[in-house]
Formats: sequence, C-alpha cells, structure tokens
Amino acid sequence: MLSGTTLFSTSDVTACTGNTDDDAWFSFQLPENHTSALFKLQSDLGGKLGMQVFRGECTNLILQECFDSPWIDDISGLEPGQTYWIQIYTLDDRAAADFTLSLAAGPMQPDNDDCVNATSITSYPGYFVDPGPQSTAGATNSGVRLCYPFDEKTPDYAYDVWYSFVTDYTGGDATVTIHFNDPPVNEYEYLNFHLQGFEGQCNNLTTLSCLQNDDVKSGFKDSTIVMNLYGLKPATSYYFRVLTSSDTRNYAPVDFTVFAEGTAMEGTVGIEDHGADHQGLEITRYYPSPAHNVLNIDYVADDYTRSQLYMTDLLGHVIQQKELLTRQGENHETLQFDQVPSGLYIIYIENEKGRSQPKRFVVE
Repeated sequence: MLSGTTLFSTSDVTACTGNTDDDAWFSFQLPENHTSALFKLQSDLGGKLGMQVFRGECTNLILQECFDSPWIDDISGLEPGQTYWIQIYTLDDRAAADFTLSLAAGPMQPDNDDCVNATSITSYPGYFVDPGPQSTAGATNSGVRLCYPFDEKTPDYAYDVWYSFVTDYTGGDATVTIHFNDPPVNEYEYLNFHLQGFEGQCNNLTTLSCLQNDDVKSGFKDSTIVMNLYGLKPATSYYFRVLTSSDTRNYAPVDFTVFAEGTAMEGTVGIEDHGADHQGLEITRYYPSPAHNVLNIDYVADDYTRSQLYMTDLLGHVIQQKELLTRQGENHETLQFDQVPSGLYIIYIENEKGRSQPKRFVVE
C-alpha cells in the first residue's frame, strides 16, 4: 500500500480522460508466471482521481489501461516479468488530491488458458467428470475469433479459458451448461459472457455454436448459459471456451461451474456402471501390470461375434483399437503399444451387444 499526493506536482503525459495538470508516478514489475495485477485506488482528500497504466520505456510509453475513477480492478493480459508504469492524476485541473494505492499481483495464468491445454471434462468417452470450481482469473486472450455478436471480431478486452470433452461410442447430442456465480452488479455493468463450441483441431477450429449472456447489462438476471450441440460424431474430441469481454475496460475475473450431458454423453452414468451392460463379455485376466509395450488379455464371451478391443487414457482418448474375432467361451488376445507415456490406462471390449467391464492397468 502506497500513499501519495498530486499537490504541487506538474503533468508529464496527456491523460486518456480528464485534464492533467498534475500527476504522480509509480512503477512495478509483474512477477513471473503472472499475467494480471490487482489495483485499488482511493482518494483520501481532494479532487477526483484518474489513473493510467503504461508499458514500455519512459521515452516511449504505450497505454495499457485507463481509469477515470477509483476502482478495485483486475488488469489482465499483462506480460510476466514486464515493468509497468502508473500515472495518477486529478481529473479537474483546478484540484489536487491525496490518495492511497494498493497493488498486488493477480492470480497465476490458468493451465487451460488456450485450446492446446484445454481442461478435459471427460475421463472416459462420454463420461462427464466435474472439473470443480472454475474461473477466468489470470486468463489471457487466446486470439481465436469470436462469432455473434461481434461479426467474428474479438472485443478489445477478452479473456478466455478452454475445455474439451470426448463423446461416447454412439455420438449424438450434448448440452453444455455454464453457471456463473452471481457477481456484484456494479462491477459487471458492461461485461459480456460468452460460450463458444468448436469441432476440429486446435490449429483448425470450426465454430458449432456461439452464445452470449445478454442479461448482464440489465443486472445479471440470467447467470446461466446453455449450449446445445447436435449431431456429434462418436468417440470424437470437441472443444468449448468460456470468454468474458468488454469494449471499454477490464473487469474482475468471473467464477463459474461446468456441466455436460446428452445422448453423446451416456457415459455419465460412470465407468464402472457403464461397463455392466453386457454380462456375457468379460475380461477375466490381463498381465503384466505394470506393462511395457505388450499386454496379454484373457476374456470370455457368450457367442461368436466381431468385437473391438479399446485402450484409452483416463481422459477418454483412444490410444489403441484392435478388431477381434471373438469365439464362444475363453479367448486370449495380445495388445501391443509403442511409445506410450507411463501412466494409468483403461481397456475394455465392445461388440453389438454392449461393453465389458473396463479394467485399469499401469504402463511403465
């Protein structure tokens, strides 16, 4: 916390708003791994205050943010380790002011700040796993274009976090629900909330749906956005992002929860329960565990049929798939895999009648 005054000071830089005939200057260096800073500017005595934040050198300052009244604010999109400059001044050229400035590094940049590092909400194809409380705190702008209502132009201030899910083996429809925790209305008067769904790869995304919470400006009456995605392919990864935006200024981070369901998410009943839909197909033994590059699998079936053997990671991504000609009774199969990272994996067998109980094993 710093105390200062503009009394008897002169002006060095023209302000973005108001009349600057006096100012006081401070600098700070943002810590590594942080992309935002928290400011609180309070006028203790005198005129109304304004504040500007710059990056660059004193001889070549670049405006980062402009404030025209005392705020508690979170400036996002900053560069870790960068030095920033703060100019505090009175808006009225006939007044001076004493003030108090509080400054702290904001939250660290979230792991899911871009598509490549999206948080998976399925630990098995079609099986939703609650990622827990979520937030846009510390997020930056991934640069992916936004659709309606901005005609694919991303607003000046936009910060997003990313998620992915894998559909089950039949595909179908999915509904993604984002519920925002109720924030103070005065801090969010001009803030927009968006939910955008994609198909494809992170380097080549196609928008499937793009929604905005239109009730924010009228007092945040609707704190939920529901996105419906139709005709999703089986066992396929899809992405969505939660984005906050404003054309005028930065705002504090937003907290929310995530939920997904639908015909493409039938695995939501759970890994163990979902595997019980075909009692006549069972993996009885699998070895060795830990395995290195091959796994032996013994299983029994109640009839002759063609089946599929799947190996997936805990996020539901298919690592290996093999077609089996299943005989009635006892069967043996080997599954070979190379260059698979160490970790915990899942195997199961599936045919037209259903799926065997999934089994977990370790790869070293």
